[in-house]
Amino acid sequence: MPRRLVVIAALLCLCAALPATAPAKPPVFTPGAPGLGDEYFPLDGNGGYDVRHYDLDLAYDEPSDRLTGRAEIDAKPTQNLSRFNLDLDGLTVRWIVVDKRLARWSRANGELTITPAKPLRKGERFTVKIGYDGVPETQPDVSGFLHTDDGALAVGQPHGASTWFPVNDYLTDKASYTISITTPQGIEAISNGKLVRRSTHRGRTT
Repeated sequence: MPRRLVVIAALLCLCAALPATAPAKPPVFTPGAPGLGDEYFPLDGNGGYDVRHYDLDLAYDEPSDRLTGRAEIDAKPTQNLSRFNLDLDGLTVRWIVVDKRLARWSRANGELTITPAKPLRKGERFTVKIGYDGVPETQPDVSGFLHTDDGALAVGQPHGASTWFPVNDYLTDKASYTISITTPQGIEAISNGKLVRRSTHRGRTT
């Protein structure tokens, strides 16, 4: 047998002996849980992701008690997510962007369900931006956003943070915060943390 034919025959035998490689299965994307099953507040918190940072840009109008906000949330999925929830009570959502693309959303029972234009892969960080406004509601247990004669007070515990910004409202999901608050001049904005800067323009202080 010619040498060339012997080599070709050997290669054919080798190829025939190799196991067939199964095609990789596409990832399966599923919704995150709408709550973490707390004994008292079963829908507080949400599954499927971990928030790293909240950046809140807020404007409060004392005469009308109206709050206008823009929340930017940096998070990491803990599963392949087709959609996910944030806790938000009352207030009107104007727009939502996930990773620079407009997202669809729905509201029910204090849950803001967000469906991104593109599913989110486990472990790949993503950013949510939400524009919202309205008069925040006080919770029946007198937590959340409390209206006073000369301003307002926000009480986060046991689950009142969701009355003034969209949040994964459970103690196990710890995150850092940057908060900017604009108020009518003469109304002081007070928060824990470190004051970075203050400015006043046209009768409003940030």
